[in-house]
Amino acid sequence: MGEGKKNEEVYFKPPAQIVLIDDSELNRDFIRMAFKKPNYEIIDAADGLSGIELVQRTKPELILLDIMMPGLDGYDVAAILKADPQTANIPIIFITALNDIQDKLKAFEAGAVDFVTKPFNHRELIARVRTNVENRRLIRQKDEMKQIAMEDKRNSAIARIAGGISHNINNMLSTAFGNITLLESLLQDKLDDTARDAFADAQKSLTSIQLLAKRFLVISGHQQPIWRQEVKMIDFDLSKVIDDFIENNHGIQSRAQVDYDNQVRLGTIVHFDPSLVAEFLQLIGQEAVDAAREYVHFRFTTQPGPNGLLQLVMDVGTDIQLEDDLEEFIFEPFALEAASVGSGLAFAVARNLIEHNGGQVVARIPEDHHRIVLYVDFVPPETR
Repeated sequence: MGEGKKNEEVYFKPPAQIVLIDDSELNRDFIRMAFKKPNYEIIDAADGLSGIELVQRTKPELILLDIMMPGLDGYDVAAILKADPQTANIPIIFITALNDIQDKLKAFEAGAVDFVTKPFNHRELIARVRTNVENRRLIRQKDEMKQIAMEDKRNSAIARIAGGISHNINNMLSTAFGNITLLESLLQDKLDDTARDAFADAQKSLTSIQLLAKRFLVISGHQQPIWRQEVKMIDFDLSKVIDDFIENNHGIQSRAQVDYDNQVRLGTIVHFDPSLVAEFLQLIGQEAVDAAREYVHFRFTTQPGPNGLLQLVMDVGTDIQLEDDLEEFIFEPFALEAASVGSGLAFAVARNLIEHNGGQVVARIPEDHHRIVLYVDFVPPETR
């Protein structure tokens, strides 16, 4: 018994889910015995109405449907299922005692993919079901591959467009920047405080737009960032780099109250490029501050990571309500709710920065939904 199980061929993984609709308990028992796990999962119904409800609820890969049933017969059931867009594409194999050619034609006209006549040979029935399940899975796999290919093509086109637009914007911004600086210099003696503030605001806005354009160029692949060209991997104190980040950002004007808490022990040595870590912290920090409305709290700790690595835990508490599925796309452009206030690209560029230099970063949204926790893997010197 055990040996038979051990040698049983597995050709469907996960098991093929099949809904059986037949008013005969004997037939249902026979088919359940023929279609066993691990290749099949049979769910059955004893009448047409409950069978329709079962199909609509479970969305199986295939339906075995008896024709001769009281109430709704097999033709009625098939018509209802084929009229529903949610179940129309599920293949139906009719099982029946009817053997007239007209009955078979009527079955195929009702949308059946196959027809098995009672009394049926269980090997024949299994072969027909297996063939239809395999075909359905192949079609689904091809559709998924086609969808992936179309998505890649679309993303590639978007990247080219974004790169071209960003390049042109960057050139125009350089011209605008130069002219504003020239005007400010020529009119220096004639400007009052209001005019000077206006020039300063204009320059600040242009700087933000220029930064946004450069990040678009990096993400679209049209410009290679400095961190891919001049990387200096050394041993350094992670706690000191975080202290420098806090000192550089402490007191910066923001609509949100910003607090910092560095709990990384002094003397925590990791091997990476410290300037890239500083840039990573700045990117994430600025994006979080720009997105927050009232407050943002940064807390830095470390913990053992996988395979002897050390994880920097950057816990960013915010007043923004975050959804669970944000974990999947937080590193995509404009993922944060209020990212339009900032550049919207900082998380994407920050991950690019770490991963292209041998590190790894993942994000988690805790249950309170008001924090983003980033885990950055670094190599401690003693493990190299």
